[in-house]
Amino acid sequence: AGPARHHGFRPERSRFLPSIRRRQPIAVERFVGEVLGPYATSLPDGIRLVRQIDPDLPPLPIDAPLLRRALVNLVENSLQAMPNGGTVRVTA
Repeated sequence: AGPARHHGFRPERSRFLPSIRRRQPIAVERFVGEVLGPYATSLPDGIRLVRQIDPDLPPLPIDAPLLRRALVNLVENSLQAMPNGGTVRVTA
């Protein structure tokens, strides 16, 4: 018998596992800037978004769509958790 399959889960096709073929070297500072850029003009009153990205970081091989979704989710969750204002800090 082949490998056990649980409820149709097939790791090789899971959308949650990053695909090696989609990884490309990305400049971290530029990538984070592109993802967070739209928030610069749309933050609620009393909330600040601070980026501290080392400009000397080398390009990293990442799955850009997956990391973009994760970063947006983290920022959105942070904003929802601060109804009275605060600072969201992104560092790398």
